[in-house]
Amino acid sequence: MIKRVLVIAVASVLALGGPALAANLIVNGDFEAGNTGFSSDYLFTTSNRNPAQYTVGTNPRAWNSNLRSFGDNTTGSTNMMIVNGSQSVGDVVWRQSVAVNPATSYDFSMFVRSAFSGSGDSQLRINGQTVGDPFLEDDVTDWLEIKRSWESGLSSIALIEIINLGTAFGGNDFAFDDISFLEGDTSAVPVPAAALLFVPLAAGVLLRSRKKL
Repeated sequence: MIKRVLVIAVASVLALGGPALAANLIVNGDFEAGNTGFSSDYLFTTSNRNPAQYTVGTNPRAWNSNLRSFGDNTTGSTNMMIVNGSQSVGDVVWRQSVAVNPATSYDFSMFVRSAFSGSGDSQLRINGQTVGDPFLEDDVTDWLEIKRSWESGLSSIALIEIINLGTAFGGNDFAFDDISFLEGDTSAVPVPAAALLFVPLAAGVLLRSRKKL
């Protein structure tokens, strides 16, 4: 019994020094809450025949019978953002604003997939400035993770936008899922000195208790 209590005490202290998991600053990045938490220059529709429209659903083909049939990146059966690209460069497909710390690095990540054979590419933009190279959805027939890094500088707000660069009427169709924006430094949290003192103290108390038995 004494050994078990001591092991629990040590494990509890070590847990205090484990790696800190960065919280995703994006609201509804997996689209499981539906069409909420973000904005778009595109029109939300429940069925599709025209460019510059999008939906949040479980299968592109259910939205437009000409599109590919596949499930989302998260579970294969829940929501994703499905898009019929605009014919105008610069229209914002997805937009969300988050609070950030100045002079801090952030990691952006998302999954993309082509919903129809043809050309299509998009670009990440934060506070009006493009970040990294465009990412291609052209015939990406499986979910592809896109990663970009961003430095906040003097900014306390990050206006995150995904813009579509393709203008073709046909083939400029794609899907997004699992968008995240994390603070870049996720180093281990140091164990407080007081917590470290707890281990030998606990061991001494338990040993004295054992001698009295």
